[in-house]
Amino acid sequence: MIKILLLFLFALSILCAEDYYKILGIKKTATEQEIKKAFKKLSLKYHPDKNKGNEAKAQEQFQKIVNAYETLKDPEKRKVYDQYGEEGVKQKEQQQNSGQGFSGFPGGGNFHFNFGGSGGGGGFDDIFSQFFGGGGGGGRQNFGGGNFGGGNFDGGFDGFEQKQKKTNLFHETKVEIIGMGDLSRFYRREEVWVIYFFRPNGEGQKHKKALVELADKFEGIFRVASIDCDDEEELCEDEFSVTQYPSILVFPAKINSKPTKYKGSWEVNDLARTPIDLMEDFVQIVNENNFENFIQAVKPKTILFTNKKATPPLLKALSKEYRGKLEFGLVRFSETTLINQFNIQKYPTLLVLHDANDYQKYESEDFSKEEIKKFLRQFAYNQKQKKRALQLSNQCGPSAKDLCFVLVYEIQDQIKLLEPLVNKYENEKINFYYTPSNKDTVCNKQCTYIIKPKRQQFSIEYDFKKMVSFIDDVLGGGRIFQSSKQDL
Repeated sequence: MIKILLLFLFALSILCAEDYYKILGIKKTATEQEIKKAFKKLSLKYHPDKNKGNEAKAQEQFQKIVNAYETLKDPEKRKVYDQYGEEGVKQKEQQQNSGQGFSGFPGGGNFHFNFGGSGGGGGFDDIFSQFFGGGGGGGRQNFGGGNFGGGNFDGGFDGFEQKQKKTNLFHETKVEIIGMGDLSRFYRREEVWVIYFFRPNGEGQKHKKALVELADKFEGIFRVASIDCDDEEELCEDEFSVTQYPSILVFPAKINSKPTKYKGSWEVNDLARTPIDLMEDFVQIVNENNFENFIQAVKPKTILFTNKKATPPLLKALSKEYRGKLEFGLVRFSETTLINQFNIQKYPTLLVLHDANDYQKYESEDFSKEEIKKFLRQFAYNQKQKKRALQLSNQCGPSAKDLCFVLVYEIQDQIKLLEPLVNKYENEKINFYYTPSNKDTVCNKQCTYIIKPKRQQFSIEYDFKKMVSFIDDVLGGGRIFQSSKQDL
């Protein structure tokens, strides 16, 4: 009776067990190559970076396809599965681990992955990358961890088969090598990517020199990567829909943007045009008319004086990397007023300005990205920007938060009177500005006045010697303010 019950339970477990062929979407007569192809295609579908917001379900499904693949890729396990089902495979593994023979009757055990966290993407991402291995790139840092090979993973997981040991076409170059395990860094890209799809035959090797030169010349500006479509056929055809080789796709930094198929020549300068055009650009073209507004920004201002018409790709890359920390401007050689103002003698010349009278020049002849970054870091990561007196333009409108102290001067040297005031009231909610006297100012001769921006009210003090007491009175709640009929 007990044997009958056990046989019934065994038969029931087979009926309820997962159908590995159905999970992989293949026939029971599928070849080893068809099993492998189906597995890689489904793995791409459930990649962690393609299932944001639905990680738990993707993890569950990925574990199912790994279980199915790990069983069906092995001829001996597959034979047991075809005869006894999932439970038969579990028992065989359990008895092998304990040193017992296989009796053909169910026991326990199964592949199981510890994804880490509570459904978060970190563990899942690690599992995916380690399962397939990371390719990395020759001269660039290696982002992968290599194949797991014979390593054990929570009870029997032995990883993806190691690829044939052959030297990749771009081994030991700055062209990055992309495989299944490297997709996360592509999906999480923050810059433009140029990807070369090739088969390592004569035609594929024909363009190696151009791609290597492109990667060397534009390192740190955009990424140059490659995919060997002999090794990564599913990646090329299923993920990127590339079937003609060699081909180049250029991907914008924004993940949801469609790639551009490159159709130009294989000359390096031609290859570079598309990725440069697709780069994000946070550089302002500065001229005589907008210069005063440009330097009003609180953050340090980086200005490149150039004799080129287009914005250099290096400046575009830096403007994105330091966005929120530095402002970037470009002054062309035709802006003679600004060229003369800063005594520019050669091109390119790079300056970092706090204001029109306080700036620092990049003295090195080396205009590589890393050297320029060393120079810019001292300005970008200064934790607290020192308060400075600025030229008055439109900073004191109704949207301004702090009081505005304005010095109306008749002589340029009078601006220096603001320096001790700026230091004295560094931590107070008051900003300092200067403007020349004229018929449009609040007073048509030298004076100081304080503005309450939200109310657009002001109070005047004509005696420069009383500026400190004037500010103290206002900060203490004193002084009479009046509304203005003109723009303050």
